[in-house]
Amino acid sequence: MNSFLFLGAAFDSALSFALGLVAKLAFVVAIIMIISSGWAWRSGRPDEAKLTLLGAVIIALASVIASALFNAGDLPTVNIGK
Repeated sequence: MNSFLFLGAAFDSALSFALGLVAKLAFVVAIIMIISSGWAWRSGRPDEAKLTLLGAVIIALASVIASALFNAGDLPTVNIGK
């Protein structure tokens, strides 16, 4: 019985690590999008720049938004990696 508890804890730890990697990758993509937004603004395409910046903010905050929605619905969550 204890081995099942250990496997559950190991799974939660692995899932937390994987979600942490995905969140960090999304943050890097958001930074690239912010740079692209600045480039579009400088090139005279303000509409594209605004939409790219909005998308970057949504991507950067995706893990926070998902955690808030899960907590609001009283669903179980996994802490995202350190």
